[in-house]
This record gives sequence, structure tokens and C-alpha cells, in this order.
Amino acid sequence: MTFMLYREVMPSSDTPSPPNGGLETSAVWLRAARHAAGLTQAELAQRLGVDQSQVARAESGRVELSAANLDRYLRACRFRLVAVPTVRATAVDLAVAIKDALKSGERDNAVRFLIQLSDNLVSEDRSLATSLVAAPADTGDPRFNAAIAGITEWRLHQKSLPIPEWIQESGALHEQWWIDEFGVGDVTVVQATPEPLRRRNVIVHQIVLESV
Repeated sequence: MTFMLYREVMPSSDTPSPPNGGLETSAVWLRAARHAAGLTQAELAQRLGVDQSQVARAESGRVELSAANLDRYLRACRFRLVAVPTVRATAVDLAVAIKDALKSGERDNAVRFLIQLSDNLVSEDRSLATSLVAAPADTGDPRFNAAIAGITEWRLHQKSLPIPEWIQESGALHEQWWIDEFGVGDVTVVQATPEPLRRRNVIVHQIVLESV
């Protein structure tokens, strides 16, 4: 499993800027890797032979890890940090952006980040697309978690790429969630929803996901 290094994405005029000055932080990668590995902070600290407080500080962003220490932390989670020639934000990065937007009550921005994920996966070269889909951390909202999984599966399937385990394990919502509230109840929207999203009870016309 790999993370990637990428240069900062320059947002379009229609796309909200990433919160907190950007998404390229060791804290983002470390939190996502630990969650994907199913480890608590205490368990990761035990693997590393450090105090739990050190892991907590690194994940909070209060301490910026050196490249060597970040690599050590990630390897303890069975991840590697590699450089990939792309400028596009990953599912990991955008899940963090969505979580921050939701915390700030900015639902529309959170939805725009979903659309950006879809756009990024379409735009990326097939040989690099899988580098964008390391398992993201929880956004704090099951609806957005399901949407991330559904969008990623849909776009990877279009490129005939393998579907990661974290997507295969993602379940459906208990009831339908309509991303575009103006289309609620419209059967044509349901029919035009990509199957991986519809299967997860996330309803959105695929045209909505075409561009940021």
C-alpha cells in the first residue's frame, strides 16, 4: 500500500481552497495510515517503541516529522511513502478536506470536494490513478464515506483498474441520501446514478460528478 507525495493543487475559481493552508502534511498521511491499518495510537506507539504522546503530537500536526521519521511511522502501519508524478489531490487528502468542511458547516464545499475526487480520477493517467486511492480516514459522516467509496469504485471500474479492499468492504447506507437536494424523488436521477453509488444508497446524477 502506498501514499504519494504531490505538489500543491492550485484550485479553480469554483473549487474551495483546502483548509488550513493545504493538505500536504505528514499528519494527514499518518492518521490515514493508522486508521487504514486498524491501529490505535497506543498500538502504533508500541510498534515504534515510543510514547503514545509522540504519536498524538505527530498526528495533530504540532510536530512536523522528518522524512525519515515519517517513513518509519508509515512502515509501522505497513504503508510506504513514495513520490508520484502528479499534481492531483488524493482520496486521503480530500477526505480530510471534507471532514474540515463539514465541521465548519460548509456542506456545499464538502460536496465540491467529492466532485473534485471524481474529476481527479478521470483526469489522471490510468497508470497513476491507483496512486490516488489509498484508504482515506473517516470523514465523520457515513454519507460522505459511502460517496467517496462509490465515486472511487465507479471511476476505477471505468479505467478497468482493480478495486482496493477498503472499497470492497464499504457498506451501503441504511436509507437513500440525495447529494443534490433539488432532485429528491426524481426517478430519472436514480436511474442516472452510477451503480457503485446507487448500490450504497448514494443518489446523484452522474452529470453532477463530471466537473468541478
